[in-house]
Formats: sequence, structure tokens, C-alpha cells
Amino acid sequence: MKNILRSLAVICLVFLFGCTSRGCSSQPVDQQATPYEIGGKTYYNTVDQYGNAEHAKVWFGKDGSFVLTDNTHSGFYEMQGTWDIKENVITLTVDKTGIGNFTKVLFEISNEDKIILKTMLAGSLSDDIFTTEKPVWTPSSVSTAAPTPTSKPEPTKTPESGNNNNSTSSDSSDSYIAYYNADQNNPFGNSFIEFHDDGTFTLTEVQGMGAVQINGLYGQQGNTLLFSNFDSEVIDMNNQKLYNFEMDIYDEDTLILLKDLIASFKGDVFSITGTKPAGLAGSSGGGAMYINGEFTAKHDPSVGVPEQFEPSVKFETNGEFVFTENCYAGMGQYRGWYEVNEIEFILHVEDASTMQGFAGQDVKKIVFKKKDANTIVLSTDLCMSLLGDEFYLK
Repeated sequence: MKNILRSLAVICLVFLFGCTSRGCSSQPVDQQATPYEIGGKTYYNTVDQYGNAEHAKVWFGKDGSFVLTDNTHSGFYEMQGTWDIKENVITLTVDKTGIGNFTKVLFEISNEDKIILKTMLAGSLSDDIFTTEKPVWTPSSVSTAAPTPTSKPEPTKTPESGNNNNSTSSDSSDSYIAYYNADQNNPFGNSFIEFHDDGTFTLTEVQGMGAVQINGLYGQQGNTLLFSNFDSEVIDMNNQKLYNFEMDIYDEDTLILLKDLIASFKGDVFSITGTKPAGLAGSSGGGAMYINGEFTAKHDPSVGVPEQFEPSVKFETNGEFVFTENCYAGMGQYRGWYEVNEIEFILHVEDASTMQGFAGQDVKKIVFKKKDANTIVLSTDLCMSLLGDEFYLK
């Protein structure tokens, strides 16, 4: 009887500790195939842009669980779940998070004491380095500036070179390029979109202290990028289900959003640097008035006036405008530059030589008020065009 009990006890130990022909271990068997031993260790972010004495950190439990504590501008939040290693990549499967809807977090292992974050979090940035050495806080490390992305991937790919395959996974450690919303002014960070070289994308919409992540496929049609095949249901800022969206390619480093998302508005500028190029410096984003680099607003149809003689204004991508006005005896033009804010377009007239002798010849500033996404209202008397006249986006 004693021998039988002893045998049963040995069998129980084998199942409990995962004993194999290579020895016994308290770690899960699927984590023994890696040469890296990270279980039981804590890794600290070597940088902290918020001036906290306690840096962001991640603890890896020997039982395959993890706790990640990430700092933000207003405090910290935690992620919990399980981890596993494949080759030199640690994948965190998130079961619970205090911010956003993150499902996967990736780290690349440099060595047993140094890992590199490969997922943008609400506070920590992609490519931030985490080490087992706990940082020592000094007052000189405090930054009073609003946090802005400082760690950006090298542009090894451009959106034009993306291919559209059937994979919707963004959890691979492939090379990618990121564009940041230059129209947001969020102290907790701006929204950004990553293009992966396998034809997938990851959009992180930062809304207040939270963040929502959207993964899917992208392709290109002409000068427009198309995004679809989302891996989860997406509800936009208008409380409508979002099935797809588009961005125009302004130049290699700049994209223009063509649809309202969750925190980003139609017309917002996304760029690699997080700033606007000179040609878009006057725009305020969210204006919803951008079509393939320029747009034209046309006067509300008037009785007895053929369409080709209706007043119109063309807004160029370089910040200049051409306002073609009906002077009854012919067509005149105003030329100059424009600026945009949240409620209006302000046109600064530099050349009105063709308007001489007609009403409106001395106008130096033309103002349009934004009515909706497709309508602006004139606030200046000209010649045929008068205060209150509506111009429609074409």
C-alpha cells in the first residue's frame, strides 16, 4: 500500500510542476522553449515624460501572468493578463485594462535585462526601452511640457507601397510607418495610425485619457487610401457603426482624413512629424472641406444665372484662393491667401484689379462662416454675392 501511495504522489508532482525528460520546472511547458528567463522579473521604462518618480513598469509572473503599470499625464493605469514568448518576442494578452481596449502588447527582447516596447500605449511610446534596473528619479528629469510623441518608427514603408492581403493581424513585429493627428491638442497624446508592410493597419484613437484601437486592412485607389475589414465593431463620434473610412495622400509625409472617426474629425491632418506642412498650416482640421488637395465652393444657384456664371471660390492647397465673382457686366476675381479657424474662413485679398469699377472693388477681407460639412455662408457684401449667401462644396 505504501508503494502505491508513493507512486501516486510522484505522478501528482509530475503534473503539478511539468516534469519532462529535460527536468522539472514550475513554469508552463510552452515557455521552456525559449532561452530567456523573464518570469519573476520586473522591467522599468527607462524614460518618463511626466516627471513621475515611479516609472512605467511590467511584472512577469512565473505562472504566465503579468501586470503592466503605465503612466499618463494625470496618473497611471494597469493592464493584467497572460504572457508568452515566441523566439525573441513577448506577447501580452490583455484580459483587463484601465484605459482603452488594448488586446495585445508586444515587447522585443534584446537580452534578459532589456526589452523594447513595440506597441503604443496611452502613456509609454513604441520603442521605449524597459530594463530590470529601476530608474533613479532626479528633479532634472521632470518635464513641464505637454507630452508629445518623441519615439517614432523609421519610415521604411510608405502607404503607397502597401499591399492588400487577407491578414488582419497587427501583432507581428514587422516594420511600419506611423502618422500622427496634427489637429488634435490633447495633453494625453494625439491619435495616430500605423501602416504595416503586410497590408494591415492599426489606428489608435486617443480620446481624453482613454484610447481605442482599430485594426484592419488598407489599400489604395488613385490618391486615396481605403481602410476596412476591422477586427471588431467600431462606433464613431456620431454614434453610427463605422464600416470603413478613407484618407487622401497630400504628400509622402501627410494624409488628410475624409471621415469622422471616434476622436478624429473629417479634415484632420495626419503626418509623420505630427505637424502640418506649410500648405496646410492655416487649416484648423475638422473643417470637413478638403477634396484631393483642394476644394471649390460654389454660389447657391440664382434664378436666371447660368451655372458657369455663378460666383465660386477655389481654395488651393498652398493656402491661396481665387474668388471668381459675377459683376453682371462680366466676371472679376479676388486673389490672395486664406486662413481657417473652427468657425470661419478668412480670405485676405491681395489682388482685386479685375474688380475695379464694380461694387466690392475695395474689399480687403472676405469672411465665410461654416454652416455644416458642405456649406459656408458669406459674411461680406461683394458684387452679385452678398452677406448671407450660401456657397456649397463641390
